[in-house]
Amino acid sequence: MRRIKARRKYLSKQSTPSKRSPQLPIRQPQQNKNAIQPIQPQLLYEDTPQRATGWQRLAAQAQRINQMAAELEDAILELKVIASEVNCDRLVDKNHVKSSCEYFKTSVPCVKRKQAGTFVLTTRQVDLFRAEREAAQLANTLRSLTKKRRKLMSTSPQRNKLGFLSLHI
Repeated sequence: MRRIKARRKYLSKQSTPSKRSPQLPIRQPQQNKNAIQPIQPQLLYEDTPQRATGWQRLAAQAQRINQMAAELEDAILELKVIASEVNCDRLVDKNHVKSSCEYFKTSVPCVKRKQAGTFVLTTRQVDLFRAEREAAQLANTLRSLTKKRRKLMSTSPQRNKLGFLSLHI
């Protein structure tokens, strides 16, 4: 009990102004728990450390949403691959002709940031058939290259293993 009284006495001496310094101690404002919260948020130009961490949290959450959307897109494409495998198995058995999965337009959430710094929550389309289109395009490219190569080989003189021109008589 003595220590508490001594501590209070010491603190009271510390908080009273001395003759040399006329400054009073600065008190922190008390927070009233019954206060009405403002309807409008504070203006953006008031940069406080708390507001900066709020913007950082907002940016981190936006990044997290975009990462989860990418994972969701991968899972959707994996579903399509599995459905294709099931369809192939069903065709081998010849039990079912109907596809095991139907596909409609699909989108995933996406958070974009405008130049003004504001975030926009929107969606972006998932292209379910992009892989098939790219494979078909690659196959067509390879076919055309093979045709060109065959055409060049048939029109140019034939060379033997040593590199000399051979005559076909």
